[in-house]
Amino acid sequence: MYQTGDLDRAAGYTRRVIEIESRHPEIASGSGPIAVLLLARIEAYRGRVDETRRLIAEIEGSLERARSEGRTSVGFSPSDQILFEMVDLASCEATSDRWVQLLERSMRDSIEQQAIEVADLYGTWALRQGRTEEARRAFAEAAARASRIPNVMDARVNRGLAATGPRTT
Repeated sequence: MYQTGDLDRAAGYTRRVIEIESRHPEIASGSGPIAVLLLARIEAYRGRVDETRRLIAEIEGSLERARSEGRTSVGFSPSDQILFEMVDLASCEATSDRWVQLLERSMRDSIEQQAIEVADLYGTWALRQGRTEEARRAFAEAAARASRIPNVMDARVNRGLAATGPRTT
């Protein structure tokens, strides 16, 4: 739902998962607060910076508590770490260089459609910053990545490309 752009349904479902996991921690993944990370991804895509930052703090607190309790196996996989950093960049005064570095790492370490998502959220972030050409390049990269793997993100990426306006070159 999130990757296709159905954000309200995705957020509702994700909040329900978080609620269930909080009442039944025995069913929660041992790899960290994945459901909270998904909600942070949704809120970052929506452009809700304050809520995204709150969720980042919640994730960091959860991981710190796990470490202090000696649960060293709790943490993010390399692909989830990229998503966490993506959410962070999308909700702060990031630089283009940091985004480009994350794009490069995502090509190596991301799984499934995540590499598309990183480029797409970069474009969304750049567009919000008024960096139209940078956004166009990021959405073009997302489209190129999407062309190489089966995915459900084509419509979302195309909406981003269309939002940058007509090409002048």
